[in-house]
Amino acid sequence: MIYEVKEGLVLRNIAGIYFVIDIHDKYFYRNRNIDRLNEIAYAILSSIVGRKQFTVEDITIELETKLDPNTKVKHEEILSDVNNFVKELINKEWIHKCEMKN
Repeated sequence: MIYEVKEGLVLRNIAGIYFVIDIHDKYFYRNRNIDRLNEIAYAILSSIVGRKQFTVEDITIELETKLDPNTKVKHEEILSDVNNFVKELINKEWIHKCEMKN
């Protein structure tokens, strides 16, 4: 499955606190469309934002390359976590399924 990211998502790391802000609807000044993220969610979104299109497998492989080589986390675990997070992003309407574009 191929996904696209909604335009207007901005990621910030402020003193080790991670945020994503949806600036598309301009409600950020009322604390709407601002979500706090944990480190893993921030890493996943950082891999996604800025891409035109992506697959869950693309993101999983990218995250694996950033892990400590001594970690015992299996590919299937990372893939499952990314899949679950992608479902959350779809529910928030921050990403959507799409057709492949050239």
